[in-house]
Amino acid sequence: HACGVNPVETYIRSGSYARKPNLPYTPGSDVSGVVEAVGDGVYLLQAGDRVFTTGTVTGGYAEFTVASEDTVYKLPDCLDYKQGAAIGVPYFTAYRALVH
Repeated sequence: HACGVNPVETYIRSGSYARKPNLPYTPGSDVSGVVEAVGDGVYLLQAGDRVFTTGTVTGGYAEFTVASEDTVYKLPDCLDYKQGAAIGVPYFTAYRALVH
């Protein structure tokens, strides 16, 4: 439903980032949406759950993405998908800067 655009992803896309990704590359680590399916051994999530991620395996600038269970969290009902896509890098970076 939504994907955040983080500065590092724009640097990678422009070719100015020091580390180049393996190709093919799909940017996008902060996404939110609805779980379509879960793999074997996944117990904390199920199809239909509203979620957000703090990292993806296949990139979030796509119709579907794959993420490890340890980077997927249930999205509280009080947040919309755009807000969910802003939790990963933006929120946790700001929290760390302000609190720690």
